[in-house]
Amino acid sequence: MKERAKIGIVLLAVLLIAVQAADAKSFRLEPGDPHWIKKVDPANVLYDRGEYWESAAIKGQTRPEIYFKLSEVAATDGRLTFWYGKDIPNSLGWDSLKLYASKSQDGPYTKLWECSPWGPVDRQMVTVSVPAGYQYLKFTFIDGDEPWETLRLWKQMDISTPTTPTPTPTPPTPIPGFEAIFAIAGLIGVAYLLRRRG
Repeated sequence: MKERAKIGIVLLAVLLIAVQAADAKSFRLEPGDPHWIKKVDPANVLYDRGEYWESAAIKGQTRPEIYFKLSEVAATDGRLTFWYGKDIPNSLGWDSLKLYASKSQDGPYTKLWECSPWGPVDRQMVTVSVPAGYQYLKFTFIDGDEPWETLRLWKQMDISTPTTPTPTPTPPTPIPGFEAIFAIAGLIGVAYLLRRRG
């Protein structure tokens, strides 16, 4: 009996882990993808390098931004995963890639994440929590003033949201010994009837 109880507990734990799993979806942050809204780049310093966007502004130029929408987080919290890089190896530049979110496309925008500003990054994965309702987002590229100070943002991204489990009805748990009470009551009733006949 104890073995069955242990197996039941293990199965319940596995079920809870499965329920807490998240629905993940990949997308590419580029025109044509349903998540894309617009690119704001008046100085023409944000370049499409195929697999990633690269900003190479210099002093005095307006820094570019990419606006996008995550309809997946309209009603539930989510987690956005993306990859970024900056500068050239063995350099010590200053760059700041920032991620903002808002409930409205017109703002106001709240900062969710900012990279460490000093030093090069080859390619680093970042996962950021996005609160429910904050479905309008933007990346702001503030790279340094030198030509070799660049910021790269890979287009391939993932958005994951908690899975909503479908509740399964559970049969009522029988009260221990309840069947025995009915059996005893039945025997008493039969004994009473036999006694009356006798």
